[in-house]
Amino acid sequence: MILEVQPRDAAGRETLAGAALVAADGAASLIRAELGLALEGPQDLSHIVNCYFRADIERYIGDRKGVLFFVSNEGAQGVLQPLDGAGRWLCQISRHARRMVARRLHQGTRANWVRAAVGVADLTRTSSPSGSGSSTPRSSKRLVQGRVVMCGDAAHQFPPTGGLGVNTGLQGMHNAMWKLAYCVQGKAGWPLLETYQTERRGVSQQITMQSLQNSMNVVRINAAAVAGAESGLTAAEAVATARRYGNHLGVEFGAVYASSAVIADGTRPPPVEDSYSDYVQSATPGCRAPHVWLGRPDAELSTLDLLGPAFTLLTAARGGAWGAAAAEVARDLGIHIDTYTIGAAGLDDHGVSRGPMASPTMARCSCVRTGTSRGGALRVRSTVPH
Repeated sequence: MILEVQPRDAAGRETLAGAALVAADGAASLIRAELGLALEGPQDLSHIVNCYFRADIERYIGDRKGVLFFVSNEGAQGVLQPLDGAGRWLCQISRHARRMVARRLHQGTRANWVRAAVGVADLTRTSSPSGSGSSTPRSSKRLVQGRVVMCGDAAHQFPPTGGLGVNTGLQGMHNAMWKLAYCVQGKAGWPLLETYQTERRGVSQQITMQSLQNSMNVVRINAAAVAGAESGLTAAEAVATARRYGNHLGVEFGAVYASSAVIADGTRPPPVEDSYSDYVQSATPGCRAPHVWLGRPDAELSTLDLLGPAFTLLTAARGGAWGAAAAEVARDLGIHIDTYTIGAAGLDDHGVSRGPMASPTMARCSCVRTGTSRGGALRVRSTVPH
């Protein structure tokens, strides 16, 4: 891949060459635009203006501690966020897209908003430059285009409700980078990189739309609380919305990947009441590898501690043949495979045969192989390697 770039602070052009390109250049991605990749999803629902400032708001809070302070009154609606507990703050002001002028707010408007939010008319504040971002959930049409990999905000954008953007971006990078490394190093064919598209795009789309629904529900609940009216949500919906805020275990850990890089075994992860908030561990291939305590009481470690940058093979006590097969495969393919036997010295079984890695896996002297992204890629019942 060859790129020709124009440095902003210098004349002339520079040519860059490499095996691939990671497009992690933000929500207004130039690379995405040059590739002609459209953002799919609702368009320009609203924008968030982020204003950083200093003010002695702590003196008015008293014992009301929190990481976010939601504000809803006649003069201000949005969020106040303390950044250091010593006078440095961020406020997020929601503005409808049609009311945005160059996506900036006048200094006086920002000052009035902060004073109305705090409830102190003569509050003294000093501000820093403000920025803005869309609160509209959108996803790039493709995450992989040839040898270009879209990551972070260049791949998907979220409303700020729940703070899901960073976690989703990190999950995508976690999924893509080991695959890209294997392709660049010649340890795998480039079709492996396409599984990033297969595994992550549907997941990220689902999370972006759920984030939008959360945002809309929170606005409805807050508006109803201020006006004393009905939110339009049922009691169960209101409870679920409140419970989901800050409780994202299902979203963060519960994704199930299905692609050519995952060998299914016919099982499904256990059902949960709310896939957004609830997470139950499972060794079903494509799920996050489950945590199980191993070792001695005075030197415990988790199965997750065994998963490093290489492929990992976990075998039961009588699964020695799997270890030998893994060593042979590693030599033939020129890759590294870490192999651990549950029940060996220092890896005492604290209930693997009864936990989420249980039947039909460890209890039958079989194996679990995980990818380098801590996701189960293969689970085998047989004691004979094939």
